[in-house]
Amino acid sequence: SLSSSGINAEWPLRPGTLRRMSHGKLMASPSDETTWKCNYKYYPGKYLGGYAKNGSVFAYTYLREALAACDKLTGCGGVTWEKKNNRYTTRAGKDPKASPSGEISWRKN
Repeated sequence: SLSSSGINAEWPLRPGTLRRMSHGKLMASPSDETTWKCNYKYYPGKYLGGYAKNGSVFAYTYLREALAACDKLTGCGGVTWEKKNNRYTTRAGKDPKASPSGEISWRKN
């Protein structure tokens, strides 16, 4: 798994681009990326089980929206990008599991 100190969004948007920060400092982007400092760990090819908030589906178009929602939800363990639905969902689970459908997850630390 890949650990990061931030998540970048590139245009056109992709499921998420991760960058390490140099000594905790954000570096200027040569391609106008936007970076959010976060407390999530990246898990390619994994999903987090169960939807956060009593099993209700909270789906988002952008990773930054899903991460912000997860930060506010009690019991949210992270975010999973559902490849087949092309959406980010807030998840209750904290134990990444192998995804047969190519999902990607960000688990709260």
